[in-house]
Amino acid sequence: STRRIVLDADKKFSLPYGASPVFIRSDAPISLLASESSKGALAPASAEAQITFALAQQTLVVREDVKKTKFGFSVINGTDQPMNGSLAVRNTAGVVMGTREVLVAAHADFTGDVACDLDFPADTALVGYKVFLNYKSGGASFSEERPITVRRLSPVPTGVTTTKLKFQGETNDVYVIANDKIELSFDPQQGGRVLEFLDRKTLTNQIRMDYDQIPRLTSIAHSYGIWFQVNKKLRDTAWTVVSAEAGKLVLQAGGTGEVPRTTLSWSVVQDAPRVRLDIAVKNVTPQQAEVNFQMHPEYHLGGRGESGNDILLFPTEKGVFRIPFWIDLGERPAPTTTENWWAVVDTAADQKMRQDHSAGWAPARIWFGGGFYNVEMIRLFSLPPNGEESAWLSWTLGQSKPNP
Repeated sequence: STRRIVLDADKKFSLPYGASPVFIRSDAPISLLASESSKGALAPASAEAQITFALAQQTLVVREDVKKTKFGFSVINGTDQPMNGSLAVRNTAGVVMGTREVLVAAHADFTGDVACDLDFPADTALVGYKVFLNYKSGGASFSEERPITVRRLSPVPTGVTTTKLKFQGETNDVYVIANDKIELSFDPQQGGRVLEFLDRKTLTNQIRMDYDQIPRLTSIAHSYGIWFQVNKKLRDTAWTVVSAEAGKLVLQAGGTGEVPRTTLSWSVVQDAPRVRLDIAVKNVTPQQAEVNFQMHPEYHLGGRGESGNDILLFPTEKGVFRIPFWIDLGERPAPTTTENWWAVVDTAADQKMRQDHSAGWAPARIWFGGGFYNVEMIRLFSLPPNGEESAWLSWTLGQSKPNP
């Protein structure tokens, strides 16, 4: 068996050994300074399994001016002995950014937080940390680690901004458009995907994203963020950044006989929690072209999809039709709508997201997943030779209301 151990504050650790040898491996050269026997009852083989360590969340969004934050955690001690340990928060370089002691009585649990200094390199909006729990039980040292990602909002000094930033661990440039209400990030190199739709008030992401997976999104089918297809292509194609003016981002791809030239123009305006996407498709060939434009999102309002609390709303002839979200994989039939919008509300958190759209979109395709829901939109275009057509979508955040 193997065990990972992080040295405690006094650079010591304890290990039981007997007839079998104990081998110590390290990523760096080590020297044995001294050793001594430890008296008392040895830790049972299952001691490590009886200590449960968890962070309150895997991702934390902080405001642009925050220099220090706290990570919530819990420890459950299922052993017959008190657990005396310590927490250490380290950045990716291994530098300690925060510490605290943790003492949990036998067969008890503890909930608290550990303070952490934040260290964001220049032009970087996303960094990772690891929280280490080091403790002794029955004379033996144990260590556990949990990762957490911290996303810092972008400064918005002029009402609306567009910024090119870095996410730690991601080699591609990430473009961010923001106002004082919302913030969206995009990866043009990976299909022009929307990585985040952040509510700057609640500090939550409205679309599902695993930040550890960002470098490999193009190898994961039907997962994370918002992605687009045109005639079942361009989902994983690098899109060209045509312009990146304040509050606007224009991406373009395609332009062959099989795939028309497609332009996505994103924009936010000052003081409104709304983002708009204008879509233009142009047939660059002398033949008639049939075009299927698909937008595939994965939503979780307020940063989590909650069974019973999140309710999808659709306008129908008989009023607003409600579809409660339930964590049960599968497609849900969409009702026939009478207006060009749909919405989702979180009745527990008093949050709402509404999507409005231009005419001509097909009925939404609804799919429920584990903690998220898709409301997929498809627009068909029939383009004459060298013809061009357009459509639009918008997303607006607000408070929950019975009938948005």
